Amino acid sequence: MQVVEINDLNEIKKVLYHPDIRDKIGGDLISEEDFNPIGDIQWVAGYVNSEIIGLMVYNLHNGKVYCHIQMLPEYRHKYTIKFMRMALKFGKVKNASIYAEISKDLTGMIAFAKSFNFKIYREFSKSLLLRLNYADYRSISSSR
Repeated sequence: MQVVEINDLNEIKKVLYHPDIRDKIGGDLISEEDFNPIGDIQWVAGYVNSEIIGLMVYNLHNGKVYCHIQMLPEYRHKYTIKFMRMALKFGKVKNASIYAEISKDLTGMIAFAKSFNFKIYREFSKSLLLRLNYADYRSISSSR
């Protein structure tokens, strides 16, 4: 597996607009034709045999680095853990914690985040904000 930072909108759309993924994040996603991300966003892609298999999206918001992982369904079982470990090396802001906001009904995703040492930082009515401290994600990305 190769993990690299990308900016190719066509590659990004292959993941974000896959029906399985689009249907889950649909409320946050604009039409494919109008998709033109702006702002402080870093796209990290995983590739197997030159085919994109997933994205880790980092964005800076209100002084915090947020991450969002999206894996194509046919690659989730085999590659998600390895991709997550490798993608954590690309964190946007050095020496900063990484945050993930996850809907409370996505218990599997919450458990996955906790397996990478994300801890509940804040609880909202419909979601949890989890935080991975800088020292923790640097040791995970190098040793797991």
